Amino acid sequence: MTEDTITNQDLLDLERSLRLKLHPVQPDQNFVSGLRKQLEQVSDQDAEHRLAMSFLTIALGLVAGLVIFLLGQILFRSKKKECSQTH
Repeated sequence: MTEDTITNQDLLDLERSLRLKLHPVQPDQNFVSGLRKQLEQVSDQDAEHRLAMSFLTIALGLVAGLVIFLLGQILFRSKKKECSQTH
């Protein structure tokens, strides 16, 4: 059995050949920088959105707790009045 070995020069020749045939794309640097800026802004907005949602969730939880507390007070007072009227 014979083993074929690939030399470094063979790899360089293959790379050169592929580069000539495939014509690698050179993107417009203005486009790339604009895209990078948009992606960074989206990540900043995402963090702000998560923070706003956290505050909103906390506020809704506090309001719900207050409503439950006030309803409990009303029910407790009405039960207390009923007990005092029957005795």
